[in-house]
Amino acid sequence: MKAVVKIKGHQYLVAKGDKLKVQKIKAESNEKISFEDVYLVFNDKEFHLGKPRVEKAKVEAKILRHLKGRKVIAFKYGPKTRRRVKRGFRPEYTEIEITSIS
Repeated sequence: MKAVVKIKGHQYLVAKGDKLKVQKIKAESNEKISFEDVYLVFNDKEFHLGKPRVEKAKVEAKILRHLKGRKVIAFKYGPKTRRRVKRGFRPEYTEIEITSIS
């Protein structure tokens, strides 16, 4: 069974056992969380499309770890003005594993 679920403003196509890297979720490691915003649930025989969400559908996941991504550099350059600004940051992610879709 697969589902399209909204996690932190992004939509993901997930199945049981999938591991995802999503934006940081404020919870501890090995904690279980559930997502109620499920837009589509399907398998080989059934197909449920929500308007906008599927009623009584839920995706449960377990938090594996928190990590940081690669550095993102923002560089601004002003020609003929000697203006150069270099800024960077490392986005924070949470790795989750989908445990069930109901």
